[in-house]
Amino acid sequence: MRRGASFSEKRPDPWAASGHNNYWLWGPGERSGSVVIVVGGRAEDHLKSFASVTEVARHISKYAMPYESNLPIFVCRGPKGSISDIWPRVKYYI
Repeated sequence: MRRGASFSEKRPDPWAASGHNNYWLWGPGERSGSVVIVVGGRAEDHLKSFASVTEVARHISKYAMPYESNLPIFVCRGPKGSISDIWPRVKYYI
């Protein structure tokens, strides 16, 4: 196991993907998408892609732009299709 910013020495760092700007081009890789953590958006929209969407926290930062703070953090489970099918819907270019 590599050393570094791991949450635990017993498991690897979690893998991250993003639909924001050019990060979207990298795609989801070979991940199953069975459990996904989503920052921002609305639960109703995420329910189009996942069977279960639970808000677990809020991202709040006094140093962030107003539109980048007070964002819900969701744990989404049970994808309704493969992660490759869902990926085109997460594209967010600004």
